[in-house]
Amino acid sequence: MLALHSALQGACICHLVTSASPFGAVTKRNAGEWLAYFEESRANPTIKAPKTQLMALPDLLKAVRKPRSAGDHSDGSDVAISSSDLVWLRRFHDEIRNQFVHFEPKGWAIELSGMPQLAALVARIIDQIAEKGYAFRHMEANSLNAMRANLLAMGQHMEAALR
Repeated sequence: MLALHSALQGACICHLVTSASPFGAVTKRNAGEWLAYFEESRANPTIKAPKTQLMALPDLLKAVRKPRSAGDHSDGSDVAISSSDLVWLRRFHDEIRNQFVHFEPKGWAIELSGMPQLAALVARIIDQIAEKGYAFRHMEANSLNAMRANLLAMGQHMEAALR
């Protein structure tokens, strides 16, 4: 579950970040801090850069859904994430992922019944991000093609598991 979350979050960040990194993937407040830093650094080379505060996964997903959301603004269409998918992924982030990462002492019973759907959804979203071209622009073509083939195979395997 954590690997799926991290992969999806990383793909969203790669899609959104602009040439003025980390713009595109940070919170609005943090973007303002970075703008002030870039402006001040022209006159003061010793100024310290602010700490990067990335958007949480639900906010990243909302951002990639917007048309022309790629960091170079070249893509004309959005990444297709339905409202029901977004609700499900938000619940996954808030209720499952955060419980693992921000560990609280308690008894655990891990329900795996939703894993095939989650894996298929994550594979589809990452593949759509890859298809846009910007997020993985530095990958060699054969590596990108292999990644997309693996995403397709994972999605198909997970969908077959649901039947």
